[in-house]
Amino acid sequence: MVKKVIAGFVTGATLLLLGVVFFGKVELFYFLAPTERIDASVLVIEGWLSEDALEQAVDEIKRNNYHQVLVTSIAHDSVFRMYSQGGLRFYLSDIESACSQQFSEIQIGAFGREAGGIQAHAKVMLNSTQVGEFTTTAEPQWHTVSLSQPAPADSITIVYDNNRRVGKEDRDLFVYALRLDSLVIPARHPAVRYDRGKLDGNNVFRTDYESLAAEATEFLVQQKVDSTIVATLTAPAVAYERTYASALMVKQYLPDSVQSLIVFSKSVHARRSQLVYQRLLGKSVNVGVIAARSRSEGSDDWWKESGSRKYFLLQLAKYLYTKLFFFPSSDEPIQ
Repeated sequence: MVKKVIAGFVTGATLLLLGVVFFGKVELFYFLAPTERIDASVLVIEGWLSEDALEQAVDEIKRNNYHQVLVTSIAHDSVFRMYSQGGLRFYLSDIESACSQQFSEIQIGAFGREAGGIQAHAKVMLNSTQVGEFTTTAEPQWHTVSLSQPAPADSITIVYDNNRRVGKEDRDLFVYALRLDSLVIPARHPAVRYDRGKLDGNNVFRTDYESLAAEATEFLVQQKVDSTIVATLTAPAVAYERTYASALMVKQYLPDSVQSLIVFSKSVHARRSQLVYQRLLGKSVNVGVIAARSRSEGSDDWWKESGSRKYFLLQLAKYLYTKLFFFPSSDEPIQ
């Protein structure tokens, strides 16, 4: 597997150089980020897309007469990503085993992703009072806050307060559990909410979604997409071949009568998504594609920043690997 990845990366780097020299940077971008519309009543949306891309998908649905919208992704793991300023609030009053318990120590299981050489930082609030703070590391660990005396609480909030993007580096805080003495509460518990932004209760999200597809589905419905045409398809969590895992769920869901569909993907990921779906669904189904435009990956300037170039090269290498070596079968196990 490692040799294949290295070979794909080297091949991709070579093609990148040749493509830029002989075809041009913009042309190479649009090769990987195509929009190829076909006559289709089924739209497949990759559920991991950003909110901006999902808004573009909403516009696409409302402008066209799709009979079915399938939202796909793999299942979540146990960690919750805090991707912007805000608070992850554990409502202890809603948890029977915690609502009346007195505890002397709060531990937060977390790790971070740095930007500009600075790691994620958070404050720990007991009800509305700050009782501690911590700075994450790249590896998961328990961060401990000791209380002066045992106390019960209605809520505990992890307030992420230094979110920032530096170039292509995006600082994030990942929380996987809260531990109160011996009681462990997962970050994806039904009694946990993500209050994004100003902590004013106007931008609150559940954390117990099964998958990004489930989150994206709720977003579409909130944007007035007809819920009767939307289906959420969540594939088992896998480390690799996530697009294939999602495509396999679509293949198993679709009736044999479907002869065409359109995949709604992100920017330079789109060409590979189209290829994976086409390879899996076979010649009997025509697969179109729509590439959502990304603010951070412009066709005219993608090569100007190292992070953008690396992402572009990675997607090019993955496309080449898929094109040359990836011939999936619905009978093959997903790893």
